[in-house]
Amino acid sequence: EGTYQRSRLRSGLLVFQGTLSVVLLVGAGLFVRSLRHVRAVPLGFEPQHVALVETNMRGVTLDSAKSVALIGQLQAAAQAIPGVTSAARQLTMPFWRYWSVGLYVAGIDSVNTLGQFDLNAVSPEYFQTMGTRILEGRGIGPQDGAGAPGAMVVSQAMARKLWPGTDALGRCVRVGADTVPCTYVVGIAENIKNDQLGDDPGLFYYLSSAQFHPDQGGLFLRVQGDPEAMQETIRK
Repeated sequence: EGTYQRSRLRSGLLVFQGTLSVVLLVGAGLFVRSLRHVRAVPLGFEPQHVALVETNMRGVTLDSAKSVALIGQLQAAAQAIPGVTSAARQLTMPFWRYWSVGLYVAGIDSVNTLGQFDLNAVSPEYFQTMGTRILEGRGIGPQDGAGAPGAMVVSQAMARKLWPGTDALGRCVRVGADTVPCTYVVGIAENIKNDQLGDDPGLFYYLSSAQFHPDQGGLFLRVQGDPEAMQETIRK
């Protein structure tokens, strides 16, 4: 009787082990399937072969003009690195760092009630570097420098939210306060995933880095090959 009980116990453990193995295999299969699904989600940008460059001033303080000059020098130096195909300035990064300010549009009592509109301040090379398509109009250009009329590229979702059924190009948006000069919509870009992979509303827009906080931000670099393999070269 004792031998039978031990055998039954051993058989029960084997059945449990087999069941657990099946559960783990099913779980692994679901994970792989989910990972494939995530990779197939359109992001509105192409992160492959893109490196992020952030500055670390190590306690050194520069005034605004010197900070602007430094970022410009870093961008030029990055663009000259063999294997870097384009370098662009950025202020924010999808899924990591966000920036939102008040927006004021004629005919809309409160833009904030329509959702949260996040932004990035970018240089003209940004859309090429990140692979985000301009659907109408143009991207931020070299003509959108300091002292020029404010320029803005809005996502398709933002254009439809603020100006449903009408053309968004040329529209005036006041950024930060209702008393500041107009920032004009010069282009419409494809929607991006900025906050979540699921049902992201896509309410996003781009300003010129020369016009909005030009003394802040880092770089995105599009490189040939594996960005991790170029880390030390880029850092030096």
